[in-house]
Amino acid sequence: MLQRTFDSATQQKIVSTFPDSAIEYVARAVKDVLADTHPQGMISFITREKRDASLGFYVGFLAGLRRVLSPGIIEAFDRYLQEGDWNLIDQARITCRDNCRRMAEKIRRIADLIGREDGEQVKLRFYDEILVPLGLEIPEQEQ
Repeated sequence: MLQRTFDSATQQKIVSTFPDSAIEYVARAVKDVLADTHPQGMISFITREKRDASLGFYVGFLAGLRRVLSPGIIEAFDRYLQEGDWNLIDQARITCRDNCRRMAEKIRRIADLIGREDGEQVKLRFYDEILVPLGLEIPEQEQ
């Protein structure tokens, strides 16, 4: 496992408590972005090897919640196309990782409340502290 910020126990707790929900999808996306932005992850490999085509494919296929979590990488890619500076991509990777690590820590902290607080209260914490700051609306069926 490339990253330990977001452990399997936390992931499993979220999946079993909030299956097929926006909470689960955001948690999975954060974990994916943490893996991609790890110093041994995909983006580091692409920048280390200076693989233009791979970078283009990565950014081109960055979609959904992973795209929401990675705006700096998209902006850095646009600048990279003009300037050709790989450091732009690496700095964006580091910033993105730092942001996702903070989010993963919030997710872990909230997930630790599962079973200790009322489920609706935990869900509201996820909405208020994770989904809403990302600009995501609370799904109607989950309110």
